[in-house]
Amino acid sequence: MPSHLPRRSSRGLSHLELLIVLAILGILAVLAVGELTTLSRRSKTEEAVRGLADMFNGVAAYFNELRPDYGVAAGLPPHRCPHPEGAPFAGEQAPTPALALACADGPSGRCTPRQGADAPGTYELSEWTADPVWQGIGFRHTGGHYFHYSYSFRNIITPDGHGACDFTVRATADLDGDGIWSVYERSGHADISGVKAEAGLRITNPLE
Repeated sequence: MPSHLPRRSSRGLSHLELLIVLAILGILAVLAVGELTTLSRRSKTEEAVRGLADMFNGVAAYFNELRPDYGVAAGLPPHRCPHPEGAPFAGEQAPTPALALACADGPSGRCTPRQGADAPGTYELSEWTADPVWQGIGFRHTGGHYFHYSYSFRNIITPDGHGACDFTVRATADLDGDGIWSVYERSGHADISGVKAEAGLRITNPLE
């Protein structure tokens, strides 16, 4: 070998250098796990965005249709938002399923509606199918999901005789099981001129 070429060192990593490499690898692993966790939670929130869009459109469709009991149900506006019997003017649809049901305990870590629900994280499908408010909105889950859904409304008798409504659709979840809830909301107002949504979603703790 020519004498002018540099010799290759056969020395391995020193103890200090090895510790530094291991520390760097540990940091990268922690960052990777955190990024994957964030991406996983973010993918779950897509369900909430789609659900709120479906709920909002369902409320709008219900309001725009002339109610068949117009002229029979005294005092009710002919156009109004979905409501339970006995509370036509203001109220709230409690979360479905109840917030006490831990979605993380269900099959594949999701709340799951079933007929004859008897396992952790499952609940009765009839909470959707037999409820007049969810029927009116035309919204339900038949498979596993991460969020709990609720709805509030205020129907208004207007001087023009058409009717109006203020409403909010809502999706709530504890995505990482730490007792802090992510809340996604969309509000709107409906009257004779149409149905208008507030700009954007209101989001609290988006990835919790």
